[in-house]
Amino acid sequence: MREQEERAQDFVAWLQEHGDDRGLMAELRRGLAHDREWRAWKHLARWCDLTRGEQRLAFATVGGGFATHPRNAATGNLGDTARAIAIDSAPGGADPLGSFEGRFRRLLTCESIPELAERVGAMVRAAKQREIAINYGQLLTDILSFRWPKSRERTKIRWAAAFWRSAPEPGETGEAG
Repeated sequence: MREQEERAQDFVAWLQEHGDDRGLMAELRRGLAHDREWRAWKHLARWCDLTRGEQRLAFATVGGGFATHPRNAATGNLGDTARAIAIDSAPGGADPLGSFEGRFRRLLTCESIPELAERVGAMVRAAKQREIAINYGQLLTDILSFRWPKSRERTKIRWAAAFWRSAPEPGETGEAG
């Protein structure tokens, strides 16, 4: 597991290093679309085994997410990101998590990497719209953990704990990580 986390961090460091390469970022963004994912493969081949579909999809999703919204957070997980989006988008006086809770709950229903990858793109776009950073290294590690039922469950619990932790403090902003 430690090796997986290190590879995820190395991949994100590589993305950050090449973030100004508009051609590369355009090809990585295509990794979010199933019918055009192959355009990202030449860049992903050095990071994952392309013949392993779930692994390839995890890297394509995170690479495409970063290329769409390259604001990386050093800490946090997808639950923290969803919480920050919810707080940032809540209308005044409303339950700060309630407006986004349904979308977050849909993440928790995912049982496979393909199902999760499909929903992560929408989360990235919502974070981009609100300028909320995403911890892409943790996201990649978490997506890869969906291969095993016990790891998948632990990941979902960590996300839920981050999203539903105590009520937002007065003045808490939608800034994740």
